Amino acid sequence: MAINLLRLLPSICLGLYSSAVLAQQDVRSIKDVNYMKVVNSSNAKEVDRRRLDLYIPSKTKCFPTLLSVHGGGLRKGDKSEDVKKGKLFAASGIAAAVINYRLSPQVSHPAHVEDVAAAFAWTKNNISSYGGDPGLIYIIGHSAGAYLITLLALNGDYLAKHDLKLNAISGAIPVSAFHDVDLVAPNRPKDVWGEDPKFWKSASTTPQFWGRTSSPKMPWLAIIADGDEEWRRDQKYRFVVNLKDVGFDNVSLIDIKNRDHNSIWDKISDGDEVSSHIINFVSKHALSVGDGGCKLKNNI
Repeated sequence: MAINLLRLLPSICLGLYSSAVLAQQDVRSIKDVNYMKVVNSSNAKEVDRRRLDLYIPSKTKCFPTLLSVHGGGLRKGDKSEDVKKGKLFAASGIAAAVINYRLSPQVSHPAHVEDVAAAFAWTKNNISSYGGDPGLIYIIGHSAGAYLITLLALNGDYLAKHDLKLNAISGAIPVSAFHDVDLVAPNRPKDVWGEDPKFWKSASTTPQFWGRTSSPKMPWLAIIADGDEEWRRDQKYRFVVNLKDVGFDNVSLIDIKNRDHNSIWDKISDGDEVSSHIINFVSKHALSVGDGGCKLKNNI
């Protein structure tokens, strides 16, 4: 099956959302919001990890929101590394909820994705208090974070615990993700997914496995670097084909030149072409579905 491969475009072709335009909107920042109440926890660090930072457009109402999940192999990483990204998206009129989540070895799968689900539910239930449209929540992640948002978007069990269905997710943007845990886990610390190959398979983001519970109308923008490892690139290309095979009809893959696994995420902060693709993906989809009768709470 053919892949809708978008070639790298000069940033001038995305002029509406150039860096000059992004800088015109001020941003309001709200730090360290607790997205989950931890009762009787003996681990103070566990409580601290379940927080997010909000970056809110100052001149826009009923805006869409990007929930952003950092990478780091599910063992490291922090939302503080993505401050510039959050501000850049908010300056474009798209709020950002940049999250932390619990890490291994303190926890193992599925605790990481359960935290992402809790952060998504909090954002869905509370973003209108800050001026956002709760019907326009998109998810983005890099590397292990991209794995987590993909699993969240395909396996309805995690959001179901928060009384949400998968159609609550407006769109997904996995950046340089891995997908086949059964191929990754043998070379990773066993405190992440354990040692059972059957469990590894169930933790994978294989569309054929989760297709029965997924939301086929959800748009996907998959992004990969030409400098990513070949095994990661192979998994990404297979993943996109598999998405289409199970019925997703709005799937695009962008293969970015002159980037490696780290720079494809880090350069977003500079307002590069990847950031423009992300902003256009969210903005165009949000415009196409409308505000859904967005009603804001009184305390914005």
